[in-house]
Amino acid sequence: MISYSFGKGRVVLSTLYMDWAAGNHQNTLHEKLFFRDLMTFLLEDVPLFAAEEKTVRLPVPQADSGTRGEIFVPLLIGPDGAEIRGEKESSGAGEVILTQAAQPGYYRLGGIFTDAEGKKVGEAFPAVRFARSVLPPYIAGGEAAGGINLAAASDFENYIRGAEGNFSILVWNRGTSEKKVRVDWSFPHNHGAADQAEKSRYSGSNSLNVQPGARESIEITIPIVNRNGNDHLWANAFDGDSGKQMARVNKGFYTREPSTEVLLSLEKELFREGDSIRGKATFSNPFMTKTAGVLRLRASDAAGNAIIDLERDFEAEAGETAVPFEAPLPARVFSGSCSLQAFVILKGTIAGSGGTQFGYMGEPAPLKGTLRDRMTGDGIADG
Repeated sequence: MISYSFGKGRVVLSTLYMDWAAGNHQNTLHEKLFFRDLMTFLLEDVPLFAAEEKTVRLPVPQADSGTRGEIFVPLLIGPDGAEIRGEKESSGAGEVILTQAAQPGYYRLGGIFTDAEGKKVGEAFPAVRFARSVLPPYIAGGEAAGGINLAAASDFENYIRGAEGNFSILVWNRGTSEKKVRVDWSFPHNHGAADQAEKSRYSGSNSLNVQPGARESIEITIPIVNRNGNDHLWANAFDGDSGKQMARVNKGFYTREPSTEVLLSLEKELFREGDSIRGKATFSNPFMTKTAGVLRLRASDAAGNAIIDLERDFEAEAGETAVPFEAPLPARVFSGSCSLQAFVILKGTIAGSGGTQFGYMGEPAPLKGTLRDRMTGDGIADG
């Protein structure tokens, strides 16, 4: 929290969410710039040095006590309050040259003055401020490289193992000309937890042509496979021609074990063409109080084709809740064993999931062609 006098009162600024977001890799580009510029404003024209700069050059401060001797021995107070001693400098040169410190943040410069023999003759309190930034140039400069900005979003902040995560990468072109952009993305923790055959689902690359003033999006859906922890969607944008990095963004999310088990029961085991899937999803409300919820249903046929994808709202009871559902089957379904998954969403979080199998038998279809004797090749029947 930051507070300062203004007019007839005080301005109070709270960064509670920004602090949490920074710790969870969810703070946005504009929040980073806002906080940087706010601190610079409050500290009155603080010099800002980029990480690429190897040295920091500042005027030798005036003596706050004693006199300004021939030699100045700088003392830095780092962002964490630690003292950092510098090399001796000739105060007559009027400039202090410091090696760039590793830690980003705001520093204070002070030190002592000595005569030629090394006797202390004066002191400068640590009051000269400067800052070190580790933000990439396309962020630290306050402008997107080539006019390209990135943002990332997810449908939930919390997922359970087995759920689907839906993510969007948004690409803005703030420039005045069309841009060819390549976006590389990955989910490192889920990639590490996935089976070898499934790892390719957790990273990829997309190329886009983004018109000036326009926005394009990349939609990504992944099954969540890592347990009890977190992961991030990392996305990097590169110039499609030169390969130069233009922007970067990441979106954090949590992965947890289910809070409740969802049991699915269907009115029958075998369904036919024209039927609707009817049944109910039963679970115990982990919040122990009435709350609004969403039931999400996903089903695939024996060939792996998606045949059901719907959501319905309901009100969960304080204890056990049974949610009835009905979902019509499409006209074309591959016969065989089908799978049905249900996800219960309470208070904006997937609380539990469950699944079951059901059978489907389509109407017989006539074969087209000629049935031939394998040995002679003669036609036996036409169909």
